[in-house]
Amino acid sequence: TCYINLRDYKLAENNLLVSLRLLDNDDINSALGDLYFYIKNYNYSISFYKKIKNIEKNPKCLYNLCFPYLAKKDFITAELHSS
Repeated sequence: TCYINLRDYKLAENNLLVSLRLLDNDDINSALGDLYFYIKNYNYSISFYKKIKNIEKNPKCLYNLCFPYLAKKDFITAELHSS
C-alpha cells in the first residue's frame, strides 16, 4: 500500500487489517507479511505469509517468506523457502 511506501506503518497496518476482515485474499496477506517484516515483527510476518493459499505456486511470496526466517537466524528454514 502507499502507506508502507510513505513509512506510515501504523496506518498501513490498520488499513490492511480492515481490508483483510472484508476480504481475505493472498495480496493482503502478502502485504501484511511485508509490513510486519519492515517493522521487525518477524513472527507475524511469517504467520501472514503462511496464510497465502498455494504459496508454493507463488515464487515471489515463497521467496519473501525466507527473509523473516533469516532475520530470526533460522537459516535452515530460510533455505527451504528460498529454493
